[in-house]
Amino acid sequence: MGDLLESTALKNITVCNLLMALTVLTLILCLVKDDDGSIRWLTAAMAGSPVVTGN
Repeated sequence: MGDLLESTALKNITVCNLLMALTVLTLILCLVKDDDGSIRWLTAAMAGSPVVTGN
């Protein structure tokens, strides 16, 4: 039971890290590509981010 719980937690951390890396990459690309709407895009991304909302 403990092993299963640890495995699930590890998988969640890996998925979270992958999502964060993807988000950062997308943010960088968006900031580089679109200077005008970058602040709004960043705000929207933060508002919808699982890290910020806690989901």
